[in-house]
Amino acid sequence: MADIRFEVIMAGIGGQGVLTAGQLLAEAAMADYAHVTWLPSYRAAVRGGASECTVIFSRKEIASFLLSQADVVMVMAISQLPTFLDRVKPRGSLIFETAGLKEEMKRTDIQLFPVPAIEMANRMGNVQAANLILLGAYLEITKALPIERIYAQLEKKFVDRAKTLAFNKQALEKGVDIARLNLKSE
Repeated sequence: MADIRFEVIMAGIGGQGVLTAGQLLAEAAMADYAHVTWLPSYRAAVRGGASECTVIFSRKEIASFLLSQADVVMVMAISQLPTFLDRVKPRGSLIFETAGLKEEMKRTDIQLFPVPAIEMANRMGNVQAANLILLGAYLEITKALPIERIYAQLEKKFVDRAKTLAFNKQALEKGVDIARLNLKSE
């Protein structure tokens, strides 16, 4: 955690857990960072409409919570990839869902981290876990926060639901594992 500032734009469609993943990350970051912002944005048609959020956490004051580009962009729905591909800063990272990907990425100035989160979540038995798989990948790729910070937030959220809590932790760990594989293959 030597970096002073982390910023991520998360994008997808309503119902995928984009805002939930961003909120979990922001709340977890408050344990280690003095300045944290979470800016959600979604269209009128919540389920199925475009959805995004920006999360910034820093040891120094955050001048603006608006980002036209970020160091890391996480795309949870391939339909949103064309819109958000240019929002990754040069030398930044793009973490993206691979379901439905038909074309090759055209940017060569960024790191690409494909994650088959929907497929993995389906194998686990609940497609709604895809957001946590991608969040786990983010944690491993950036080293922004220890995974235990997210665990703590999940424990607060699912205090009386041990089975759901265990499942969500497992989804995060799957994301960490796939990111480790991605990082080894570079």
